[in-house]
Parts: sequence; structure tokens; C-alpha cells
Amino acid sequence: MTGKRRVRRKWTPCTRCASKHGMRFGYIENHEFKYVACDKCKTEDMKDLSRVCKCSGKDLRYGVPGEAATHCFVCKAPHMVNLRPSKGLCECGSQKIRRYGRPGSSRTNCFDCKEPDMVNLSLSSKSPAWGGQCDCGSRKLRRFGPPGGKRLRCIDCKTEGMVNLTQRLCSCGSERQLRYGLDGGTATHCSLCKQDNMVDLTKRSRKLCECGSERQLRYGPPDGLPTKCSKCRDETMVDLTKKRHHDAIGGGGGGGGGEAPEHDDDAYDDDDDEPSSSSVSGGLVINELSNVRGPLEARSRNEVA
Repeated sequence: MTGKRRVRRKWTPCTRCASKHGMRFGYIENHEFKYVACDKCKTEDMKDLSRVCKCSGKDLRYGVPGEAATHCFVCKAPHMVNLRPSKGLCECGSQKIRRYGRPGSSRTNCFDCKEPDMVNLSLSSKSPAWGGQCDCGSRKLRRFGPPGGKRLRCIDCKTEGMVNLTQRLCSCGSERQLRYGLDGGTATHCSLCKQDNMVDLTKRSRKLCECGSERQLRYGPPDGLPTKCSKCRDETMVDLTKKRHHDAIGGGGGGGGGEAPEHDDDAYDDDDDEPSSSSVSGGLVINELSNVRGPLEARSRNEVA
């Protein structure tokens, strides 16, 4: 029987108590881990830093099947899987975590099925070192603070002199965010100091087209999935990322008033003799006006006579 390979790490013996256990509990301040206690003398506000990724402060959940979790959601490689799946998945079938609910109650819905009066209840439990909900009432995350300090304000109530402490800035001095690195690795360079063999790792979560344009998959058949980008799409494909593609399926028809649904200019081929919807609707309006105008003109002539 094969199980997960246990990775043992030599921790520094605790200097806070006489247990000599490894110091793996502590605090996170501006992406820096501070180990101050062991499992015997830790306090409630301390976090187990052995289960936290140093790149983002998120839990280590991803890794190679059969081994221990070594990466978080931000720095995981494409071949890694979630070794610690959450137990709070929503019952709507979206495979997302229940984070939303009404203030003062428990989490009952995910992002896909939340109701308009629900709020994100998972923000208030985050550590102040990694954000959390601001106390000003805007319900936005604390991202700003003095350089070298903690996150104290959100974007609405930040004061002059505060900087965004959530962005990992490049060490080259450009004050730009780390975005580029080797394929399968972590971001180590910005757009100014990147090397030729580096790629934009912030686009790894997006499904890019295989045509080489590095554009997102957006277009496909009306009743299918996106398979092409805007550069290599066919004329019969529609933009599946917009809601208006439901009109092409047949969801926006019917009589009555209101504006006519939008139609793409390239919906038909150049050789197709089928008239467009605008010409048909224009002909109907002209015919209706002529039918009404005829009896009115005849009536006016009779009255004059």
C-alpha cells in the first residue's frame, strides 16, 4: 500500500518554552514569516506557517498525486492537483466553496448562486497581515498601508503616503508587479527586466488559443464551447463570453415592442442571398405605413369633394 511521502523538515527548537518543539507557528507581516512559538505555547491568533505558501499567504493545497502539498493556487503548476479539497462545496453543482450569505448568518451560497442581498462572509476571518475587510464600511479589502507596515486601509479610505502592499513589486527598481518567469515556475521578473525565454504567468489560468496568438478562447458554435480566439474564429462562430449569444440560439425572438436583437455583420456569407433582419424589418414598417396612408388619403379626397 502506497501513501503520501512524508516530507520532514528540521524546525528550530522553540525558545519560548521548554518543550523543545519546532517553532512553526507565528505571524505574517508583509510577505515575511515570523516564527515565534511551537504547538505547545502558540496562541489563538497565530497561524501554522508550515501549511502556508510564501508566495501569497494562501494554504498549501496543490502538488503531485501521492506526495505532499507544496504549492498554493497562485503558484501551482499545470500538472498539479488539489490534494486538500475543501469540504464546504456548494450544492448548486458549481464545485465552488460556499462563501456568501446574509450578514449575521452562515455561508449558504457560492459566487455563482448567491442572491443580491448576500455578502462575502469569508473576508472578515482573514488575518490583517493579508488583508481582510476594512472597518470603514465599504466592505472592501485592506490593501494599503505605510511602506514596511501592515495593511490598514482599503482603496476608499486610504490616506496620502500609503502604498498597495498586496502587489509583489520587482526588485529591478521599476516598481512594477512580478508577472514573468519560466514556464511552470513562479513569477520573478516584471515586463521591463524579463528575459526572452520567460512567459506571462498571470495568464496561466486562462485557456489560450492553440493558434499561437496568445489570446483567450472566446468563440465557438452557439450551442457548444469556445474553441477559437478572435483571430482564428470562423464566420459561423459567436462570442460565447457575452450574453447576447443566447439571441443567436433562439432566446431573444418573439413579437411585441422593444429594440431588435443585435446581429453580427458577418453572420452570413457574402454569397448568401438571404436578406438581413434589418432589411426585413424595414420592409415591414414601410408596408404597414403604406397600408395606413392609403385609406387616409382617400378619405381626405372625399371630404374635399
